[in-house]
Amino acid sequence: MPNITFTGGGGSDATATATVVDGVVTEITINNPGSGYSSAPAVGIAQSAPPNQGTTIHAPDSQFVSGGGSTTSASLNQTTRLLTVVTDNLPQPALYGSFPNPNNSNAITGQSYNHTWVYRGGRNISDETPTATTDQDSIGMALNGIQLRHYSHGLDNDLPDGTGCPSGNTFNKIYNSAAFGADNGGGATDSSGVYNYTTGNFLVNTWKGSTTTYTVTVSDPGSGNKYYLNGGLTPNIILTEGRIPV
Repeated sequence: MPNITFTGGGGSDATATATVVDGVVTEITINNPGSGYSSAPAVGIAQSAPPNQGTTIHAPDSQFVSGGGSTTSASLNQTTRLLTVVTDNLPQPALYGSFPNPNNSNAITGQSYNHTWVYRGGRNISDETPTATTDQDSIGMALNGIQLRHYSHGLDNDLPDGTGCPSGNTFNKIYNSAAFGADNGGGATDSSGVYNYTTGNFLVNTWKGSTTTYTVTVSDPGSGNKYYLNGGLTPNIILTEGRIPV
């Protein structure tokens, strides 16, 4: 419901309620005419603030994923609203490109990261300490523990292939992704072997699970089906196809 305000006119305490139909204010009802007005006040209509969604913060802990040799875990402190993510910075179980490659000589290496942020998810609350991002900043994290980094390559830094950067400018790592040997998910490695994303392409192109394949054989010897996984008999098997959660 919009907030109705009265400004000027020399008086005070006037209140009113707006009627909204299909997003349009169709009527204003004076609830209290106030007192002391010597001239008509200016009437203002402003969208009301959304209600606070309660004190319980949505905890994303269980949404972070591990698999394929990579481990990522998270924990949220409900009191301080600090979200801590511990990860080895390996992209599995998401798919990823080949590193090193002709345009990127850096292999993906495991790291030992402990990231902590002030978490605002699940509630209509403001950011008490807004910050500006700069080149190379980690500005977020995917659920497989991979950093989302700023698109800037840094002021006056040349491209890896030696293409010079005009003074006072910066190369865009998204537009020049091929020069950084990025895979089709927008991921690339830096000189420390840290794999990171600079675009959201990984959500569409590589967020599909492990590349591990298995050969499943089913036989019926007359006493019920038997399942063989890569040639070995397995008593229980569930075949599913899906994507890791976003």
